[in-house]
Amino acid sequence: MDKDIHLLVIALPAYGHLIPTLELARSLSTFHTVTFAASAQRTTQLSTKHHFHPTPSEDITVRGIDDGIPEDVPDPQEFANRIMHSFFPAVERLLRSVPTGTEPGAVDAVITDNFCGKPMEVCTERGIPYYLFHTLATRGLRFFMRMDDKTKIVPVTDCRLFDILPPPGKSVPEVSAMYAEIMLNIRPATMGSHGVLTNSFRVMDQPDLDALRSESDFGDLPMFYVGPIFPREPKTSPDDRVLKFLEKQPPKSTVYVSFGTGSGPSEEQTVELANALLVTGRPFVWALREQMHRVLPEAIQKKMQDDNAGFVITNWAPQKAVLASDRLRVFVCHCGWGGLMEGLYAGVAMVAWPMFGDQWLNAEWLAEHGVAFRIPDTKARGGRLVPASEIAEAIRTVAGVDGKVSAYQRAAERWQAEVQAALGPQGTSSKELEGFAMLTLNMEPPDPISD
Repeated sequence: MDKDIHLLVIALPAYGHLIPTLELARSLSTFHTVTFAASAQRTTQLSTKHHFHPTPSEDITVRGIDDGIPEDVPDPQEFANRIMHSFFPAVERLLRSVPTGTEPGAVDAVITDNFCGKPMEVCTERGIPYYLFHTLATRGLRFFMRMDDKTKIVPVTDCRLFDILPPPGKSVPEVSAMYAEIMLNIRPATMGSHGVLTNSFRVMDQPDLDALRSESDFGDLPMFYVGPIFPREPKTSPDDRVLKFLEKQPPKSTVYVSFGTGSGPSEEQTVELANALLVTGRPFVWALREQMHRVLPEAIQKKMQDDNAGFVITNWAPQKAVLASDRLRVFVCHCGWGGLMEGLYAGVAMVAWPMFGDQWLNAEWLAEHGVAFRIPDTKARGGRLVPASEIAEAIRTVAGVDGKVSAYQRAAERWQAEVQAALGPQGTSSKELEGFAMLTLNMEPPDPISD
């Protein structure tokens, strides 16, 4: 492979986007020279927080982008503002400064998150080929490709962006004011790109890709399915009680609960969920933010440090290891794309509890394919209070009754086979990543991969 080819890979500073982009960069660095660029505050923690230690085969350099964004920005509106008004201008400055052509260290092509569409105008101006990395499902891209000047910008509390995809030829009716500047630039950036890499696998997303090509101006733009891309994490947890606890549980017995690092259930809803877990009588592992521990019922509070309590509640859990455990039965999740893919890879049936954004689309896919029971009418703000009895019944339904394997579990095992096949040495995702890496990265769009 020609190591003279130099790729600049730029990550969005949101961790759900940054980590798969980093892993994509690492994979590509075995073929080409790669510079991985991300918000400076994020790059300083790659080795400690995200266990980034390049191997000898990885030709990769990390570059911090001086955008002034601090490590922790808890308010979603403030974070969106900082992306648009601090991160994007910093990326534009980076793109204007990188060498091109015959200059030493010249960048041959740029790969960036498709949420970074606006700065790609600089690539177009300078004649630098660029590809977009779509870290979500193709179903989400169908919405983004139908946003245009007819799409209304509405307050975040009123927005129903991912509710219903309009008929072909019609625009997505509205977008949240919080993310409008980001999302309205995805379509023009996509159409100016040389292609799109997607963090999914072809068997899963082919129906949505077919629809995307027919209903929008995406047309024959090359699409490379190179996922799912998983983070590399240690085999042990800083709180090693998690894996030790699992080892003591009966096979296929345990419930794992995680709502990711973003918005989780309210305090009142957390209490209901806790009571539901107690009612099921099953052992459970719950990755719950520390500030929420204080609202847990007394029956749980008294046993938090008891090694024989029948549960572990921790700030962080090694999710891949937990999902891979043969002690696990049910995954209660918010349907973030990364967690969904990890669940499919492990063959674990789920209770789907979407909170916002594309999570509703992901939960819809899981329910359509029988992998998850979806809790209806959930959201991060203003949603209904789901009672403990309803949650417990959902867990029982997915787990199966009287020791029998549920239909959800059988569906999860079928999709496990599909995703593991895609990532195998001869799998579609492995082949498409290699095919992308072997392209001659020039100014002309490459021939599309046949659907």
